[in-house]
Amino acid sequence: MIETAGPRTDCVPLPGIPINDATLPIEDQRDAFRDFYGAFYGTDFIGGSRDFAAHGHAWQLAGMTAGWSRLSGVRLRYDPRRDAIQSGCLFLRFAVSGSSVGTFGGARHSLTPGQISLESRDVGFHNIYADFRYNALFMPHEMIGYDPAIHRANYLLSPETPAGRIMGTALTALASRLPFATVQEGPQMAMDVAELVRALILEGRPRAVSAAVIRARRHAIQSSVDEELSTGAFSVDALCARFAISRASLYRMFADSGGIERYIRQRRLTRCFQELTRSNKERGVVRDVAERWGFHDAANFRRAFRSSFGVTPVEVVGERLDQPLPAPSVDSRVATNLGDWLSHPSITSKRAENELSE
Repeated sequence: MIETAGPRTDCVPLPGIPINDATLPIEDQRDAFRDFYGAFYGTDFIGGSRDFAAHGHAWQLAGMTAGWSRLSGVRLRYDPRRDAIQSGCLFLRFAVSGSSVGTFGGARHSLTPGQISLESRDVGFHNIYADFRYNALFMPHEMIGYDPAIHRANYLLSPETPAGRIMGTALTALASRLPFATVQEGPQMAMDVAELVRALILEGRPRAVSAAVIRARRHAIQSSVDEELSTGAFSVDALCARFAISRASLYRMFADSGGIERYIRQRRLTRCFQELTRSNKERGVVRDVAERWGFHDAANFRRAFRSSFGVTPVEVVGERLDQPLPAPSVDSRVATNLGDWLSHPSITSKRAENELSE
């Protein structure tokens, strides 16, 4: 008899569970929702049946649970005295859209898009959700070194702070990766997430030197660059202020791309490439696109474009692409942990693919 090896964990997806079934009639969805959460929360429905929505998915991630939810037209009430399962655990919510309004420990508590809340499940709360979409983590105290005798029961991060920007970007990337992650990848993902929560929220150290924080910080800066490229006031100094980083540290962080200014220039060239492939072949289109993305010298733009992509700007006009565009500054290593996923080509390529289809 030939013995066969066990399942390969590099192929086995993370265990997951859907939160409610959107294919059911609304009334059945309400009953299913109450059954799903009944062991933990008191449940009230606000408004008519058409106001109700509850969708989402959760995955087991080596000691923690991670996922996303969208809730509307519902109020959840939590009393730690009737729940031994969540005692000794923390719940993190990153608000994506909509609102959550209620109380936490008797005090008013609300979440709006971009905010991140870390809450101890040793404290009661009630929340009313209005089309509230959020990414979430559920983890035991010991996973991040939380001590209720030392740490607060609730931490709130603003998207306007360096820690909030870094953590929000990391949670967004994590949510997009979870449906495709494998059991083998789970432990490293959990370790990186725990390190980010500990350093950025519990300790308030966006400058922490751990590998997970450094990678997440770099990716948050990359995302900020992409968001601000078309802003005339965008500058390296503004980037330093936004992420509480010195110019010297910022240049070292992007040394593999030739420095932060060269990285920004490459991203501008990439945007030109994308826009030109979607443009019609009209007189002056190359000049207009180049100037829109900050290139005002035609000769220098042509040289830089050809150096980066191996073709001239004129050659790509109207050549709508089915494949992601070349991105010579992107590290093509195989992702082995959350930090790598934050800047992995699969995410970058997907973003480029979406932009090309607009």
